[in-house]
Amino acid sequence: VNPFQNLPIYSAGKMKQYLDAADSIDLEPHIFGIGSDAVKGLQSEERKNQAVLISGESGSGKTETTKLILSYVSEALVGSSGGIQDKIMQTNP
Repeated sequence: VNPFQNLPIYSAGKMKQYLDAADSIDLEPHIFGIGSDAVKGLQSEERKNQAVLISGESGSGKTETTKLILSYVSEALVGSSGGIQDKIMQTNP
């Protein structure tokens, strides 16, 4: 597997599946499912702060996983007030 090649499991179509899903539990486990749960927590009536812990060995893909989560969250919050998408993408490692 070429580590620099984009995999189809991280495509825009896959992201859309999770953006359109009523609940991530209805879909297969995926990093976009974790992002979906975080966004739903932010948008719930309680509006609770959310945190995603990404850990692993050196070279295991933590940075790339963080980028995927941030891209999902920013896509899910498009149209939100306050320029949240720009703020999220500024935190991108």
